Amino acid sequence: MQWINGRRSQMPGRSRLEKTGALMARLHLHADSWARPSWFVRQAWTQDEFFGPTKLFKTPIETLWSKLPMDLVAPARMIEPLTRKLYPYEPGDRDFGLLHGDLHSWNTLQLNGAVYPIDFDDCGDGYRIMDMANALEPNLDSERLPQHAASFIKGYRRIREFPDSEWRNIGLAMASRAVSNAFWVLDMAEQIELYKEKAPKWLASTKGQVENALNLHSA
Repeated sequence: MQWINGRRSQMPGRSRLEKTGALMARLHLHADSWARPSWFVRQAWTQDEFFGPTKLFKTPIETLWSKLPMDLVAPARMIEPLTRKLYPYEPGDRDFGLLHGDLHSWNTLQLNGAVYPIDFDDCGDGYRIMDMANALEPNLDSERLPQHAASFIKGYRRIREFPDSEWRNIGLAMASRAVSNAFWVLDMAEQIELYKEKAPKWLASTKGQVENALNLHSA
């Protein structure tokens, strides 16, 4: 690790998404071949981190469900069993391993045309499709989400293989991420006044994000 200069982009274009995909592929390749020290222990990203029970939320998951905006309850209830099926506790032969966990545009820096990762706080073990959905999160509001996703996976597959059987679930993975973010906002609103003030505005866009992601899933 070393200090690097660079700039952030809240809504990355297709060129940067392609580079981010390639960057994630290199991270996954490194993780696959890395001899992990016995002291290196990180959290596991499972289905519970989306719909509970989870230690990530200080507020009981039942309370968060009760505070979820009414227009989100039905989509969230529909997505929950699909998410649990997508992320089973036993990965079997699925693409599973060490993740960055939060490689969206705010956690990458661009310098001289290259993209670099920062903020490994959410690094842990999980499904690689989950890592990809997190990276594409800033694009959830975009009408060009399918094109953005295509750019990302194009860059990824230049470096590392990723099966169509996994990639076809990217829309569902992103919808799960959007609902999980809503729970996170509600949890933070229970603890921090600033989040309580801003929560209604942030949550107002979640239903559209879920619909956008599910449209990608059904395409």
